[in-house]
Amino acid sequence: MAWSWTGDKPRQGATRPRRQERFPTHGLNCPLGTVLDLSGSGMRVRRESKPPLNVGDPMAMTIGSESQSVKVSGKVAWIKRVSWRSFEVGVQFVDVRPGISAALVQLAQYGFISANSSPAENNAAPKVSPSPKADKKVKAAMEVEDLYAVLGVAANASDEQIRHAYRSLALRYHPDVSAEPAAAEKFALIAKSYSVLKDSDLRKRYDQMVAGCIAA
Repeated sequence: MAWSWTGDKPRQGATRPRRQERFPTHGLNCPLGTVLDLSGSGMRVRRESKPPLNVGDPMAMTIGSESQSVKVSGKVAWIKRVSWRSFEVGVQFVDVRPGISAALVQLAQYGFISANSSPAENNAAPKVSPSPKADKKVKAAMEVEDLYAVLGVAANASDEQIRHAYRSLALRYHPDVSAEPAAAEKFALIAKSYSVLKDSDLRKRYDQMVAGCIAA
């Protein structure tokens, strides 16, 4: 039985099967960890520490070779502990058009996107033109939500500054007191940001992931 992790404690859960064929990857990394396999609908990542993410968290990703890339939106589908320190994370791509999906499959299989296709501009599935010369390393980058910006504090803010910012924003956007149409959504984001930044361990892991994104 798989173990899903949301927050600090692992809990029993099950991974979700991907709808499309998975292709093993080699040398493909992202700030979240090492990409084990990639498909047109998602990917599986392994890391050697607890991920600073929860199931359902959204993310924006760029996956590509040295000269080509595809931008996709995704969310954490599952988190599984595979050993004492190691975890695997299932990322589900969302709102992926057929052309984008086909381009991801090409990247996974051949390390490049066929020049005969423009998947970012249409829904048509691009033609695959594999070439042994097109042996380019595929890279992945992840845009991580700025939790500090959500609370309106600096990245080096003290615990007290983070608590004060959260309390002020909660008083403004709590659905019980705010009449703004998007108050509930804003409050949920504020609460999620605070839940990470108030915990020293989660905050450290989040800062490390942000640093990895900048380095990438």
